[in-house]
Amino acid sequence: EAAAVSARDAGVHSPAATVLQHRPSGEILIGSSRDFSGFNVEIDPVRSMEVADAAYDLMPALRMISVRTCWAGLRPSTPDGRPLIGPVPGVDGLIIATGHGGQGNTLALLTGSVVAALAVDRLPPVDIGPLDPMRFE
Repeated sequence: EAAAVSARDAGVHSPAATVLQHRPSGEILIGSSRDFSGFNVEIDPVRSMEVADAAYDLMPALRMISVRTCWAGLRPSTPDGRPLIGPVPGVDGLIIATGHGGQGNTLALLTGSVVAALAVDRLPPVDIGPLDPMRFE
């Protein structure tokens, strides 16, 4: 039996936003929670178990292996969820492109095209008004 889903709903669903990735080293990376906690990179054991449990639900055989290490990292993001892309007023020639959160790789080609256009004084391929680096001043 098959079912059609919309493009906005085509992923594997998990309350912990679980990602499973087989690494070249043979390890399996389990993770990718997004908690907005400022600059706190302390490991939350409860959150780690939620991520692990979600992974076990997706792949029960993972229960048979041990956890080697845990870590927490920072994702540069903005209060409105949109990146900061554009020239910085008052600093001639400085163009920034940051704050993509977890979408940096996904948006890399477009971001690069925008920055390249700005660097040679051309119009970017898309409207970058909503991405103005000074919008939070």
